Amino acid sequence: MPTSLINGTTKKSLRIVWRQPASTLDHQFKFTPSTTPPTPLVALERAVLEKNYVKAVVAFQDVPPSDLNRFAYDWVMQAHMALGNYTEVVRLFEEAESTVPLLHSRIRYHYILALNRQSRFADAIDAFIDWHMGDVAPLTLVIYNALLVACSHVKDWNTAKTIMDAMTTKAHITPDALSIAESATDAGFPISVSLLSHILLDAAGQPTSPPSQSSTSPPSISPSPRRVAAIRRALDLWDAHHHYDAFTPACEKAYELALLRVWHAGLQSEAVQVVEDIVALPTPSRSFKFRLANMLLTQAAPVNADMSMKLLDLMHMHKLGKLSGKGRYRLFAGWTKMLDIEDIAALFSEYQDVTHGWNGSRLSDLFIFGYRHFHDKGGRTAMEFQRVMELFTFAFRSGETLSYPALEHAVRWLYEMGKAKEALQIIQTIQTNPDLPIGYRLTELGMFIAMRLGDHVTVISLFEDLQTRWQCDKGAELHPKRFMVKMAADAYGDAGNVMKLQEMRYILTNKEYKQWEGDNVPRRRRGWLYV
Repeated sequence: MPTSLINGTTKKSLRIVWRQPASTLDHQFKFTPSTTPPTPLVALERAVLEKNYVKAVVAFQDVPPSDLNRFAYDWVMQAHMALGNYTEVVRLFEEAESTVPLLHSRIRYHYILALNRQSRFADAIDAFIDWHMGDVAPLTLVIYNALLVACSHVKDWNTAKTIMDAMTTKAHITPDALSIAESATDAGFPISVSLLSHILLDAAGQPTSPPSQSSTSPPSISPSPRRVAAIRRALDLWDAHHHYDAFTPACEKAYELALLRVWHAGLQSEAVQVVEDIVALPTPSRSFKFRLANMLLTQAAPVNADMSMKLLDLMHMHKLGKLSGKGRYRLFAGWTKMLDIEDIAALFSEYQDVTHGWNGSRLSDLFIFGYRHFHDKGGRTAMEFQRVMELFTFAFRSGETLSYPALEHAVRWLYEMGKAKEALQIIQTIQTNPDLPIGYRLTELGMFIAMRLGDHVTVISLFEDLQTRWQCDKGAELHPKRFMVKMAADAYGDAGNVMKLQEMRYILTNKEYKQWEGDNVPRRRRGWLYV
């Protein structure tokens, strides 16, 4: 039987051969047996690993020019940095830059650090500008930190901003602005208010559910204690440096967002204190001061009456400006959760330089802007309905006269809240008062609401009353719109008044009456009071 290939194969013995420890140059250099002395490049590496930097410098001098690569320059620059030979580090970097095609980030870090140790901060900044404008790969975090230190020494804040932008766009590194600022402060360097805005914004962080400026409710999840501690650290920097440098329009939005987040982090008093500091400074614009105070006033009104009055005092003392109609309604709506309407009226009168006072015109504005706010945001709540009725009750009890647009907005407000009966009741009250002109729009609105409620008697009453008043006041026949005529025809039909029903149908079908588009209702200027 023939011997198989496996059985005929001669067995080999396993031999274990000792070799040198692994080196980063294994891919380029093959180690010789231990009896052979190492190459100068390997000796350089081992000396650096053993932290024998003097031996490393000597070994570098023996490295032939053909073996000088980026690793050799990295090791020898590391040795010179440890020995304090910063001038030699700079010379070696310039030599490597001209001979080695690709320099890694460690060599650049040694170079920037050596320049900083020699107080050559301008040269370090110039080197960054050359790298930033060239095709140099993104730098590392330690290099960016060293460059920011150089910028802080020469107060080159424009280049510092460029470095921060390069960290996020090129290297995709999120800088810890708070730690950098604290380090600069410990070194005795001031922080400008422009940088403080970004520091405060980063410390406050992004809330879980960011509220709008008109929102008065806090985020759904409260910030962590770590986030609150970071905000307090940023506020400490603000207290120490907010007098340094001038405000710029570019940092105003950052302060608005930061203060809103500080407020919702539960630091209301601290946020108000920052606003007081900004108002006392001469460089911020008056409009910016007003926006900040008004923003926190909107937040404080529904939760803290004393703090909102403190902000009103601040706006009154520094003459920042007057609230808009929407701002006055937000203040009123917030105070109704804590104060009686009589107290609110007194406060509006006390701070009339900010709130425009309290009179019939201002009451009318509350109805108008309240309806607009309700239409935009919604709010079919018992508190909303109570607020409208309290305003009506106070206006009639105090003798304040509401404008016609205010009455119209109030009726629409009640109807859209689902309070059609109360809305119709107000129109009927106006109808029975000879001093209050019910007018065309309120009549049409009342007829529509009465039709929806099935009250045909009120529809007929409002229609005939408008015809009578129009004849007395204008001395001419009323030409109503087709919508009003159709409602009147349906009401007459349901009431069994055949003659009036035929008259309305004749108006709707006759060619002459088809040309009617309704009589032009003269528009009165805003705030017109009816007596």
